[in-house]
Amino acid sequence: MTGLLIKHVDPMSPAAGLVLPGDILTSFDGTKIENDGSVKFRKRELINYEYLVQQKYVGSTANLGILRLGVVMEIPVSLAHIPDMCQTTKSEEPFYICWAGLVFVPLSLLFMEANWDESDTPPALTLASQSPRKYVDQQYVVLTRILADDINYGYEDECEKIVTKHNGVEIKNLKHLFHLISETKSGFVKIELSDNSILVFDAEEANKRTESILKKHKIPAITNLVL
Repeated sequence: MTGLLIKHVDPMSPAAGLVLPGDILTSFDGTKIENDGSVKFRKRELINYEYLVQQKYVGSTANLGILRLGVVMEIPVSLAHIPDMCQTTKSEEPFYICWAGLVFVPLSLLFMEANWDESDTPPALTLASQSPRKYVDQQYVVLTRILADDINYGYEDECEKIVTKHNGVEIKNLKHLFHLISETKSGFVKIELSDNSILVFDAEEANKRTESILKKHKIPAITNLVL
């Protein structure tokens, strides 16, 4: 039996929970898939199986032949559009958080195109933009700018990096980061970045300095997220 190993299933896919990583995709709508992903097209011709997928439309059903732990099965999946994890269209207003002079934004292709040419985009951002989604509402959060202040002195070179954790908690999206920041009133805040850099702040002092930094730079609020 031939087919393709399924390595990842997008959590927003209609196949999530039906098809599992480790399954073998053996056929699509009854057409056998070879080990190189090819299917029969015309006499003595082969074409990539994605051609069959492209002939379908949103709302139609595809029957997936699956081999799982030695058991062959057929799974019907209703097809749907899966939005990109990295925003590719303009929104009414770009979302941000500005805390302790650190400006955080969600990673998007528009953000990358506005700040860099394709050849000089930071590798970590390029890699993140191409990574598979872990959560339904996942966003990569970028530390895009640092507004100079005593509270963040020494961290001025830590921009253009992905924020990975807040006090050891993995960041799911910009709103998740905001809730973690808002809930930390005392003690220390440890922010981990994609290159293993760590930024440490006194939470109480950082919250106080945030108010003056926002006023100095005429930023209306710590965030414009709809909460």
